Amino acid sequence: MSIDFTTIISAPDAPLRDLLVRIESGLNELGFRHDHSILRAAYDSDREVFDELFPDEELRVQSGYDELPREVSLWEGCSCEFWNDSFRLYVLIGRIGHGAYVNVWVDITLQSLTRLLRRQENRGFQGALATISAAVDAYGGYGHLELAFQPLSPERVRTAFVDMPEFPGEPSLLGLIPTGDLTEEEVRKRYGSIFEASLSTQGYWVLTQDLVKALAP
Repeated sequence: MSIDFTTIISAPDAPLRDLLVRIESGLNELGFRHDHSILRAAYDSDREVFDELFPDEELRVQSGYDELPREVSLWEGCSCEFWNDSFRLYVLIGRIGHGAYVNVWVDITLQSLTRLLRRQENRGFQGALATISAAVDAYGGYGHLELAFQPLSPERVRTAFVDMPEFPGEPSLLGLIPTGDLTEEEVRKRYGSIFEASLSTQGYWVLTQDLVKALAP
């Protein structure tokens, strides 16, 4: 069973179909392609996670997600995949609390991420995360190994990258902050001792620990 690196993003509520179309459009500009099907997902109250609970409820498109019926937006969540020549992303979108906010979970296999790091090509992965964040107008996000697909509120996401809900007091391996929230000087002053900060063209600071060291076997 593969190990995944999961990034959790929190964003304002919006119809699922609109979010899919916006994410697809942004990633297409980076050269990504997408599966022609999406699966319905929902919150599993027993396990307290979002998952594909309806394996038989699948919708297919010929070209783009703008072909999806608007009824998709009645779903609580959905999943799909995007890929380019270097790596594949699994994306699950969940609407929390009857329109309170949206979470987007993005998985890349640890094998793929370590390969990108060895080749010094991880900027493409970081750019994809920033693009997805911009597409959903995210409040922020954080990434680490094997995170559960549990809801994360907009309030909590603003500190989760330095204080993970799963490991209180521990920083994550990756963080996403809107550039409008903090200046470069503020980012480096507050988090420079933990993270290396890079500015994406999509309007987000991408904060990373030494991933090569952190993910070494």
